[in-house]
Amino acid sequence: MTAIRATIDRTLGRFPMYRVASVSLAAIVVLAFILSIAGLLPYTPLAIAASVGVAVGASVIAGFVVARLFRRNAHLESSVITGLILFLLFWPTAEGPRLIALAAAALVAALSKHVIAWRGRHFFNPAAFAAFVITLTGLDASVWWVASAELFPLVLVAAFVVLLRTRALGLGGVFLLVSTTLLVGSRVLGGTPFFEAFSTVLISYPGIFLAGFMLSEPLTLPPRRWQRFVVAAVVGVLFATPLSFGPIYMTPELALLVGNLVAVGLAWRARSVSSLAFEERRPLGGDLVEYRFRAPSTVRFQPGQYLEITVPHRADRRGTRRVFSISSPPGDPVVTIALRHPERSSSFKRALAELPSGSRVRVTTVAGDFLLPRDASRPLLMVSGGIGITPFSSQLAWVAREGQKRDIVLVHASAAGEELPYREAIEASGARIVHVDRATFDRENLASIVPDIADRDVAVSGAPTFVDRVASDAASLGAKKVRRDLFSGY
Repeated sequence: MTAIRATIDRTLGRFPMYRVASVSLAAIVVLAFILSIAGLLPYTPLAIAASVGVAVGASVIAGFVVARLFRRNAHLESSVITGLILFLLFWPTAEGPRLIALAAAALVAALSKHVIAWRGRHFFNPAAFAAFVITLTGLDASVWWVASAELFPLVLVAAFVVLLRTRALGLGGVFLLVSTTLLVGSRVLGGTPFFEAFSTVLISYPGIFLAGFMLSEPLTLPPRRWQRFVVAAVVGVLFATPLSFGPIYMTPELALLVGNLVAVGLAWRARSVSSLAFEERRPLGGDLVEYRFRAPSTVRFQPGQYLEITVPHRADRRGTRRVFSISSPPGDPVVTIALRHPERSSSFKRALAELPSGSRVRVTTVAGDFLLPRDASRPLLMVSGGIGITPFSSQLAWVAREGQKRDIVLVHASAAGEELPYREAIEASGARIVHVDRATFDRENLASIVPDIADRDVAVSGAPTFVDRVASDAASLGAKKVRRDLFSGY
């Protein structure tokens, strides 16, 4: 099971989130077109072709024009995803007025990404906001026709893959648990047999699609897991509740928009900067390089959290954004990250390596739950593999600066002869440091190094295969609480 999970993490980690979402949505559209040709959907192939062409085309054009107006770089794949989602929310049609309404929805969505935003964060899911506006104005009405028995199997698989890639399975699970329980419960109380009610809610309601492709959008989510679960529960309750406010009725998109507002409230103080100024690079040994940035004001984060940065450049298939654990402690005037620079690097790494001093990179997210235990008296085992040392560097530097006395063992696994990055800061924390050869590090080594592992909280950081193997070994040795931080590659 561990090997399967590691393989899935490694495979999905090779593709950026946007690519996974766009390909998954495109697969649903292709299936819908095939089913329409076979007469299994009540829409003509012309209607589907016209609608998807207008939705995607208008989204791409509007995204480009609006980005230029705001002097920002257009994000082609983001526009394609928005267009594909809008296509699946409004009836497929070849009628001129309704196609114009669909194009208007694409424009509203593009505007919302820049007008209703703060420091790179979307206040609202763009497609949901566009669907709400177009429905409210009477230009057209969203119907979420993607919720159909014919498309359900693929939608289920596609949503699962997207949630897995974005590490939002818990988020989607909370939403579906709350909404499905309420919807099925109301139907059962109304006299519908349970299995009939359950299948109807699962197949004929757009909950799975909303969870996978809209609720999970990172730029609309708060930074902590518990906060995301709160948002998911709120959206789930509203999704299942038939409310109305004068002429406005509760719809899936309105439920999501209210949840987006809750997320804004929870995330308001989570990130204090929108950009960082690059200062310098510093080699850490081997192909490891540290990048140092200065912020115009203090960056608010907790040790162990990550940030997502955008570096404008001509990107390869992996895009212009990456997530990095922060390796410096909170409160430092300089924010640092570290990464490997192999000979064959991605376009993002090459662009980062060529940044001149003073260049600014955009910060889109500061988040994460890979944190130190609140109880400083809890014994802790940290196990890092390669670049997985970075969140521990931040945490241990913070422990040293705060003068905390914690019982910490750090086991760092790396290639033979590779130095331990950030050794000075780590040693200052008082942690016991054990540096091992990654090639020979196994369950027996772990047991001999930390014989009291069953009494310790365990945190593991590194590549997916390494993390899954070590976490499994730790659990088999009696560890009751194991937290994971996976580096899928940049």
